[in-house]
Amino acid sequence: MSEHHAEHSKRAEKHAERAGEELKKAAEEVKKDEPYYREKAHQCSSYIWTKFYEAANYVYGTGQSSMQYARSAACRAMTELKNPVILLNVLAGSGVIGALLTGYAKYDARYLKNKSDGDILCLVGSATALLAIDTVLSVKYYSKYDKKKP
Repeated sequence: MSEHHAEHSKRAEKHAERAGEELKKAAEEVKKDEPYYREKAHQCSSYIWTKFYEAANYVYGTGQSSMQYARSAACRAMTELKNPVILLNVLAGSGVIGALLTGYAKYDARYLKNKSDGDILCLVGSATALLAIDTVLSVKYYSKYDKKKP
């Protein structure tokens, strides 16, 4: 058994020597290619940071322009609300929407269920007439009370 063990040890030593030589060759190859891979890593890193900064600047710019647009829209809305025609339209529209939502929430079933055709036509006709009158009066009096005119 000791002969077998000695032969096995010699083979293991040869394999270890060969592996060590291969490892040295591989280490030399890596050392030769190190500048190339270091440059590639630097290029990738630079590219990633550049894209990150571009994305950050885009988000910042979009936020700034959105804020300016919101500020401008709020100023325009306040100017428009100084016109009594617009103010009455906003108040009337809010009241109608509130009444419809309250009426719908008050009844679990559909609001127009079990109503006669005459009742439904009267309701739709009244809403259409109110909308037409509001439109005519708004067109007629809007320019008279317009605060944007010099």
